[in-house]
Amino acid sequence: MNTKEKIFLAAAELFSKSGYDSVSVREICDAAGITKPALYYYFEDKESLLKELIEETFRISDELKQKYFEEENDFFENIYAVIKIYKVFLKKYRPFAQFSAFLNTMTIPDELVQKKIQRAENEMKYFKKYLKHGKDTGYIPKDSDIDSLANIIIGSVAFVALQNILFGLNKKNINKKLDNLFVMWKKDLFIEK
Repeated sequence: MNTKEKIFLAAAELFSKSGYDSVSVREICDAAGITKPALYYYFEDKESLLKELIEETFRISDELKQKYFEEENDFFENIYAVIKIYKVFLKKYRPFAQFSAFLNTMTIPDELVQKKIQRAENEMKYFKKYLKHGKDTGYIPKDSDIDSLANIIIGSVAFVALQNILFGLNKKNINKKLDNLFVMWKKDLFIEK
């Protein structure tokens, strides 16, 4: 693991536990096992570290989406991809998943709040477009409200993921809960062809 990765992991864990404002650069350096000059080699200040940590979290998320969610996939394969992305994010990138979850509760600079809001809106817009395609191709009942459907799917997965982050559910339990969501969606929300 390189120095920048160590800094990201330490900052993600500390910001998740204590919030952005409460964590000092010294605490980040101590947790990462580096000196202040090493941190300042990569980041101008704590705010630039936060900004790049958010960008790194977005990059990881984009990488997972690109790997698992492809428009040419079967409709249900892509719906399950939403769950798969969360599973991998929680397992392989847990500090970033924790940071992403708690970022919504942290006091951070307004510019970064706006960036996070815009990102969430764009992701939901993209997902709703995919659901609209599912409705047009007969996988979703014609009378279904796409906005509500998107909120049900993303919200329920995010809730189960947050439970995992807060209460440390074991991998088997979290995977079962997420898989059960998919089974329920297929039964109650969609039309199998």
